[in-house]
Amino acid sequence: MTTVADKLSFSPINGVHAIVEMAIFVNFSPEFSSSTINKLVFLKDDLKEFFPKVNNVEKMDFTIDGTHTSADKHLVGIELQKINLDGNIDWMLRTSENSISVHCLNYTQWDIVFADAIKYLKATFKYLEGSENFISNIGLMYIDRFICDKTPESSNLSELFNKDTDLVFKGAFGSENKLWHSHTGWYEKLDDMPCLNQLKTSASYANIKNSKKLVVTVDHSAIITGKNDTFVDYSEVNGSCQKLEGILGKLHDMNKRVLAELLTEQMSTQIKLVTS
Repeated sequence: MTTVADKLSFSPINGVHAIVEMAIFVNFSPEFSSSTINKLVFLKDDLKEFFPKVNNVEKMDFTIDGTHTSADKHLVGIELQKINLDGNIDWMLRTSENSISVHCLNYTQWDIVFADAIKYLKATFKYLEGSENFISNIGLMYIDRFICDKTPESSNLSELFNKDTDLVFKGAFGSENKLWHSHTGWYEKLDDMPCLNQLKTSASYANIKNSKKLVVTVDHSAIITGKNDTFVDYSEVNGSCQKLEGILGKLHDMNKRVLAELLTEQMSTQIKLVTS
């Protein structure tokens, strides 16, 4: 019996879903002081059970004085990683001069991944208490990939993307060599705050299990900015995180709405995309 999935030109890279990375990022204002950056390094001890691999994040500053150039390398953050048995990154936590981000590259489902991500974020907040830093914006990023199951020449992008959508430039559907790139962005109101949507879609070739495959990538970020750059106080969310969790839940819903507008009904059904 032929299924709907068999008739489509594309399939989600992970079978049941197409997500290759989810990231939560929290930006702060002003930039972290050197003392705060040094405090955040202690995360490697707090989270060593979850993130065995540790890398320092360093920045190189160059100074040119006449004919003399000097370089100064200094610490700006820390990167913690959990590596899979196949050598790929499973989870990553990264701090920089003004941001903290958590990345999941082995996605299962929102409730499970979100619970772990919040746990890792909360571990960072205690090192910010007493500082002059406040959260300025919060973002959620998803990267989805769909593999072409036919020859590129016989593939049909309209079996993956809704041909009537305004989220992809129309030339993508008629591209002769099947390679294209589209980048768009827009603002929406979310809880009376501006939310920037950034959407990048593209078609390119990738090595999938040692075979050259045409792959369509959907990279969507939703970023909400508060009023006066202090709409979430991490000291308030350090205990329950209810405010932060609520915002991220709404950003997750926005991602699903964008995907629902972008994808065909058949593909939405295949990845079990449900919007509220």
